[in-house]
Amino acid sequence: DLLRWLYDHAPIARSEVRKLIRASVGEREIAYRGLRWRCHPRDNAVERSLWLKAATVEEEEIDWLTGRLGPGSVFCDIGANCGVYALSVRAATGAKVVAIEPNPTMRERLAANLKLNDLDGVAVIAAAVGETAGRLRLAMGSRWDFGQASLVDRPSSAGIDVDVLPLGDILREQGIARADAVKIDIEGFEDRALGGFLRDSSDGELPSSLVIEHLHSKMWATDLHALALSRGYALAKRTANNFLFTR
Repeated sequence: DLLRWLYDHAPIARSEVRKLIRASVGEREIAYRGLRWRCHPRDNAVERSLWLKAATVEEEEIDWLTGRLGPGSVFCDIGANCGVYALSVRAATGAKVVAIEPNPTMRERLAANLKLNDLDGVAVIAAAVGETAGRLRLAMGSRWDFGQASLVDRPSSAGIDVDVLPLGDILREQGIARADAVKIDIEGFEDRALGGFLRDSSDGELPSSLVIEHLHSKMWATDLHALALSRGYALAKRTANNFLFTR
């Protein structure tokens, strides 16, 4: 549509033009990976990318995962956003999916996309992942990108309190002994969510595939790259956004 063309062709330097366009864009329905998606380009970078290009910046990662999973597999999506990984993997492979998303706005959009496609086999978990169970403050981040919500302390950001559960507890509550693949993208909290699980799980409980976002790795107290290698993983590839590990 015209707004999409204007946004895509607005000079990068004229960010105010793009802000005006974002503010005026309402809900849009698009097609992506054979599925229907209800997108909100105004306030989420992932959905904005779907609206602009019918693609994300992580197509390689999604293809890599779908090539490694199939019916009977289990995929755990930590920080599921609007469901790009969760729905794409479920539709392409038939794997059971556990989609974990503490942000209620993004969780509603994930549920809406599942309903729009009449897609089952995806358990949506209303919680965040951490080392111990409890409650933490989820900072909501920029009004232009709800996907930036994070459990990393941001004193100046508005936020909400959310439930936090260890990954192992979530899997056990779903009757899952082992996930075959885990993807995690939670804005700098990856080490606190996944570190304990990688350290404490038995060899038989560890996933064979990991996709770990590294864009905020300077915030990590635990080096997940080194930890993964110490647990027998090999780095299959480092993309612009993620580490891809196999075991």
